[in-house]
Amino acid sequence: MSRAYRIKIAGMHMNLHEDQNVILDIDLLPILDTETMQEILAEELKKAGGSEVDGKIQIEPKKNIIYTIDPKQQKLEIDVRGLKKDIDILVEEESLSRKIKNLAVGGCIEIDGESDMMEELSSRIGGQLQEAEKNILQVIVEESLGARQLVNKVLKEVYKEAVKQKANSMGNVTSLQESEENGEYRVRVEIK
Repeated sequence: MSRAYRIKIAGMHMNLHEDQNVILDIDLLPILDTETMQEILAEELKKAGGSEVDGKIQIEPKKNIIYTIDPKQQKLEIDVRGLKKDIDILVEEESLSRKIKNLAVGGCIEIDGESDMMEELSSRIGGQLQEAEKNILQVIVEESLGARQLVNKVLKEVYKEAVKQKANSMGNVTSLQESEENGEYRVRVEIK
């Protein structure tokens, strides 16, 4: 009769490196000159919870997730090195070597995701590890969408401020009306 083991792989992270970070472009409309638009972008990112580090703005929306926005280069980078996910895999005893079975405590084997045993484990239960990797990739996709939503929200504020500054540069603003309906933002400016 065989015995089933639950293998917990702590910190499975697909060996993600800095060169695998997700990088998104930020397109700024040229309402004002490029430098002014970039300054407004940096200020609005700070208002959204960002902090300046080496001329870039970093936002940490969740633990272990960092968005780094470079207002000058107009790029957003999602640092994927912090993405780790503990996974559980249920396997039959025949699939495991004696070396791995010796790690069992109460039917559970815990292996660090960076352990040298990961190679052996991959050859024995590769399909289940591939499924875990797909789950991690799904998290990366979700974070990319979350980052894009954050940037879109900030850009809306950037454009509001840019339109106000543009109007002020054209003359005396006698009236400034803002309205928002059905996801559409409108600014009406009267200048003398």
